[in-house]
Amino acid sequence: MGESPLMHLTPGDLAPLAAVLAVATAAYVWRERRRRRTLVRPAYPDIEVAQVWENWLAGIRETPDLVLAPPGTDDLAEPLGPRALAGLVETGCRCASAEHPRIALRQAILEAATLGLHLEVLLEADETERRSLLKGYQEGMEPWLRESFTLATVHWLVLRQYGQWKYDDAAPDDWFHRFFRVARPYIREKMRVAREYLLEGGTGSPRLIEIYDQLLTELADLSLRAAPKRRFARPDLPLDARRLEEDPG
Repeated sequence: MGESPLMHLTPGDLAPLAAVLAVATAAYVWRERRRRRTLVRPAYPDIEVAQVWENWLAGIRETPDLVLAPPGTDDLAEPLGPRALAGLVETGCRCASAEHPRIALRQAILEAATLGLHLEVLLEADETERRSLLKGYQEGMEPWLRESFTLATVHWLVLRQYGQWKYDDAAPDDWFHRFFRVARPYIREKMRVAREYLLEGGTGSPRLIEIYDQLLTELADLSLRAAPKRRFARPDLPLDARRLEEDPG
């Protein structure tokens, strides 16, 4: 019986095979990690939004969105009491009865976030600017404006945690994070253009404002269609927009 060819193999002969196995193993590990990360598996599919609110008040805040929230968010919720709960319950019931509840919830989250981003800019403006930018605003209404901003902020934060627990539809750098990071500089620029047009007679125009509103609508539509837990690269914002994201004040 002749000798087996394997008897004459050296470690160098096995190097190509080892390299192939290493690549295959790395690819498998990467695919498995990605599968687990994108797997949609709700933790509490039967939870109600009122229960999420109770957990929020108790300090159980597992949403990945606290990095987007304004400073002091931990102190925002409790003083709102029944007003916040009533709005959340109404939204939860409306979304649950919709044809596509998860998409309806996303829509409600985007609306609350958009409102909050507009109010954030108004809070930074002076009284004259506020009267021109917000119909019906009168001097001395800042407490109302601040409370409205707080309600909108708490609304999207709690609804996002609700979406995470009920639908597993919240993750870092997902559809909402992309929307928030892109919409914020859009809204700030839109409000700047509006202020120039209304107060300074500058280069701002209603057409530019319409363009920004159209961009925001398209961004919201993209967000509604995005797959759950899909992650997006952070937008390559202009320098001033990145500065605003880092220093909202």
